[in-house]
Amino acid sequence: METLIEKPRVVTVDSPDRENIQTGIAKAAGALTFIAGLNGGWLGPLIQPIAKSQNLPLDQVGLIVSLLCGGCFVSQALGPKILALLGGKRALITGASLLATGMLGLAFAKGLIPLLFMAFLAGLGTGINSIAGHVCLLAFFREKGASALSKLNISYGVGALIAPQIVMALAALTYQSIFIISAALSLAVAGFLTTLPQMDREMHINKIEGATTPVKESFLSFFTLPMALMAAVTFLYVGTESSAGTWLFTYMHDARSASDKLASLAVTSLFMGLTLGRLIAIKATVKFKPSKVTLVAMSLVVLAFVGLDLLSATEHLALLLALAIGVGLGPIYPSMVAQTAHLVKDRPERAASVTALAISSGAVGGILMPGITGQVLARIGVEQSMVFITALSLIMLVTFSLALLSIKSQAK
Repeated sequence: METLIEKPRVVTVDSPDRENIQTGIAKAAGALTFIAGLNGGWLGPLIQPIAKSQNLPLDQVGLIVSLLCGGCFVSQALGPKILALLGGKRALITGASLLATGMLGLAFAKGLIPLLFMAFLAGLGTGINSIAGHVCLLAFFREKGASALSKLNISYGVGALIAPQIVMALAALTYQSIFIISAALSLAVAGFLTTLPQMDREMHINKIEGATTPVKESFLSFFTLPMALMAAVTFLYVGTESSAGTWLFTYMHDARSASDKLASLAVTSLFMGLTLGRLIAIKATVKFKPSKVTLVAMSLVVLAFVGLDLLSATEHLALLLALAIGVGLGPIYPSMVAQTAHLVKDRPERAASVTALAISSGAVGGILMPGITGQVLARIGVEQSMVFITALSLIMLVTFSLALLSIKSQAK
């Protein structure tokens, strides 16, 4: 008599093919993270050209970032189901295709609503790429998750680092050209993914040969206070980073009377620091506990933001403070995703759900905080918008400290 409980499919590819798919997925995930970094790095400098071209207020155009993060949230929240249905390879192809469509739409859309819809569509693709890339790498490199994710997220920092300079270099061209570049790169990655060997859709959750399908359990049945606090930290981190990336150019230009070139250099310094911070984190999270690295990084972020708010910064000091903010921000996100997944290290089948919680919580921060910061900027003042971002970073540090205390208490 046949059992009603079906065994999951076992990875049947041979060793060389498995190595090829592992390497290929890592490269594709890195490339798509790089493109996400480009989008994050040049949206801030492009807000003013878009607003001028479309005759729209700055704070309304700034909502493009919020809607992009809104799309991320939707697809990241559905991430475990998307991965279970498609597997890592097909999920990344789908995400890259959606991202390309959204970028092309941003290039040619007219009016606020079409712009926001296309940003949302691009966000859907970015979110799928993010959850698929992170979950696959956590499965492939389980013992060094924080280090592996730091390597992945370096790609984001590199993209964001060079994006403002690309905008300056292509200043003679329209903003539409920038979005077309992003779409072309996304389609190229999708094409590369189609050349990879087939990947068993169960690979990303590391099912064991011969195991039976586990009984489905509600996420709330293993949702804990440490998970909630860690999700809140990721929410605050992405809110802080996306707000700084979106509005630092405007802050430097309007509040500090910086030239377009200097304001772009400040954004470049921010993301240069982000890349440097993640390079440091690759080794630091192996040598030291990720929680200690994260605490030090968050403290640096708070101090650098306070310096940017309070000091009468010269050009060089302003760039140095932006760099310091980036260095501090760099290790936080990959470390937080890895630490959140580590909370269920004894139940790897829960990793996708918990990783989705961390990443989608960050997307909510990206949805809300750039828009709220834009409202602070428009209604209260440009300088106060940076004070608001500083407050976010301080709350993030306090919340993470509470999360560590909660984890320690639960372990007793």
